[in-house]
Amino acid sequence: MIARHPADLVLPNARVPVSMIARPDRFGGARDQDCLHGDLLIRNGCAECLVPACPTGGSPWMVMPKFTECHVHLDKCYTISRMSGVSGGLQAAMAAQAADRAHWTRSDIRSRAMRGLEELVSSGCGSVRSHVDWGRDDSPNAPSLAWSVLGELAQDCSDRVTLQLAPLTDAEQIADPAVADAIAREIASNGGAFGVFVFDQADRRKGIRHAFEAADRHGLALDFHVDEGLDGELDGLEMIADLAIEIGFQGPVLCGHACHLMNLDPEALKSLTERLLHSNIAVASLPATNLFLQGRTAGTPDRRGMTRIHE
Repeated sequence: MIARHPADLVLPNARVPVSMIARPDRFGGARDQDCLHGDLLIRNGCAECLVPACPTGGSPWMVMPKFTECHVHLDKCYTISRMSGVSGGLQAAMAAQAADRAHWTRSDIRSRAMRGLEELVSSGCGSVRSHVDWGRDDSPNAPSLAWSVLGELAQDCSDRVTLQLAPLTDAEQIADPAVADAIAREIASNGGAFGVFVFDQADRRKGIRHAFEAADRHGLALDFHVDEGLDGELDGLEMIADLAIEIGFQGPVLCGHACHLMNLDPEALKSLTERLLHSNIAVASLPATNLFLQGRTAGTPDRRGMTRIHE
């Protein structure tokens, strides 16, 4: 029997996925397929347990923790309508976005980013990480206008959602260790994560190493855009895994896209996924983006931009 407190809140007729509960055997409720069913007791803002459900006659509600969206670009959202005739793959998309960026203003960025954030909150997100293009035309290593605007937005909306920022730096840019460290200091000042774009840059290995070293010094998580293409020569994810092991980095590492994994034969794939597991590197698949941008060639595509989710 659970003793009720006057301030307790009870959500009747709730179903909670078993996979979301740390100790299902101690949470109460009746088993209902892959959920536990009952009246959910909320105490001090936390889900305490399930108690036997009082008959209501209606369908049960599904109750889950708020979602985390780990990869968005709030500085770029809602700009596609301003671009005409965009076709091709990643490079064409980047060129179109760069052309649009020339017209960004503080009010434009904030309006679009707020709209995107409102959409995320209404969809149940409680935590969001947004990548933000880094640098200005007159100072490529300095924080961008969007970085300032989204930093203000994160503070203004902090009572509704946790918005973390990650600058989208270039691996070649941070091949200079002084630049990497200066950017890391700025990120650390607002609780962000160190974001790096890794593709086929000549100095990408140096940039990745300096990102790990700077993140380690400043206590930052790392978030790589890596191998966003189907070119057989892309090797950024492998470099990241090997350097994480070599350096012994203990912080969180997330790698987005990783489309190149589709090219690997079973033996090479097994070797790389084992290194990712050993170094605690997580991979984020971005199907809406990469199914659109990758494989846009003449004829029937034999591969699209999905990474190896199941593997």
